[in-house]
Amino acid sequence: MIQKKLDDQARKIPFQDIRKEALMRNRNLLEVKDDDYYDQLTEDELTTELQKIHEEISDDIDQMKNKLKNSVKGTGFFGMTI
Repeated sequence: MIQKKLDDQARKIPFQDIRKEALMRNRNLLEVKDDDYYDQLTEDELTTELQKIHEEISDDIDQMKNKLKNSVKGTGFFGMTI
């Protein structure tokens, strides 16, 4: 007979607790903002937000707002919704 040693280890913190903590830490990234939020942004705020997601900056404010809306809502890649 061959004896093998088996170490049984389990996560000390329940996975649900880890998940809740991660969601709470990143909740600002998960917020879906409505169109009014983007319409009220100033040109400087638009520029900053577009730079954060590495999008091109243009002179047309409406174009920048639409680009930001589409990128953030997941419709930026070939007009496809994610």
